[in-house]
Amino acid sequence: MKDLTQDSIVKNIVSMAAPIAAGMLFQTLYFLVDLYFVAAIGDDAVAGVGAAGTLMFIVMALTQVLGVGAVALIAQAVGRRDQVDANLVFNQSVLLARQISHAYKIPMDPFVLRRDHETAPQTQLAEDERRKNVRGAFTLNPDRSVDGKNILLVDDVYTSGATVNECSRILKRNGSKQVFVVTLARAVS
Repeated sequence: MKDLTQDSIVKNIVSMAAPIAAGMLFQTLYFLVDLYFVAAIGDDAVAGVGAAGTLMFIVMALTQVLGVGAVALIAQAVGRRDQVDANLVFNQSVLLARQISHAYKIPMDPFVLRRDHETAPQTQLAEDERRKNVRGAFTLNPDRSVDGKNILLVDDVYTSGATVNECSRILKRNGSKQVFVVTLARAVS
């Protein structure tokens, strides 16, 4: 993670804004090229693309607001040297869990488990090393109870299953009735 307290503020803002600006530039060019070719079809087609373009720019503006807001929150957490808070703001699994929670009207709590110690990144480890790496890394938050509950564990990418297996083990050991796992993607090697 880049330390945003280093370098000048302008340099940090420009480096974070450059990808956003590039994306907006390409979207605008795409829209203009679309209008150029659609113009040959007729006025109704131009009106349709124009209306769709307006909607596209509204969606782009909203995503940029969310992106800038997330960057601001992450930058603030990094400036405080609060790694946990920075990871929580930008955690794909939490975002996915919130969507599932909202869609299926089930409660969501990202703080049931807590990481007791940092582990090495899993990406370069063999499968047996991954299991050893996460063994004992998680515990049940003492303020939470899973006794008798069915738990839906959400992960963004399932690779070897080491992390979800360790989390499931902790949840079952602390009394959860069943643990189900849902992932957005499965990594294949």
